[in-house]
Amino acid sequence: MAFLSDEIQQTSSDLGIKVSRLAPAEARTVRERIGIRFGLDPSELMEHVRPDGSASIHDSEIWRSLDDLAGEAPLYLFFRRDEDHGVWRIPDGRSLVSVLNESIGFVFYIASEALDFLAYYEDHDCLLGVGRAADWIRRIKSERLR
Repeated sequence: MAFLSDEIQQTSSDLGIKVSRLAPAEARTVRERIGIRFGLDPSELMEHVRPDGSASIHDSEIWRSLDDLAGEAPLYLFFRRDEDHGVWRIPDGRSLVSVLNESIGFVFYIASEALDFLAYYEDHDCLLGVGRAADWIRRIKSERLR
């Protein structure tokens, strides 16, 4: 049940990126805080819903740009609850993209520690975002139309 967490641990170690896995109680608390903040069920978050104010973009390479969204602030990386309960603290967006680049492909969530955004990259190469992530997605789509 911790296959994805094992992947994050190994990949970040190989790259020399300092990440930390939250203790199970803290991980549950973070998921609950995210659910409350965005009005979502913490057990499934955005897996089966499209929250009000959300935006999405279909792009198999969009994860490569997530450093722009995340910036230099720490963020959380986590997975569907039925795949892995782990919640990881990643130091910044550049580290996130580096780890994702060297990992197997997988479905994931990211959220800022400030909880001003939540983004979900799902198994159909679609990124769904709320909060600041929705604004970021709308900006990218608008720029692509120019």
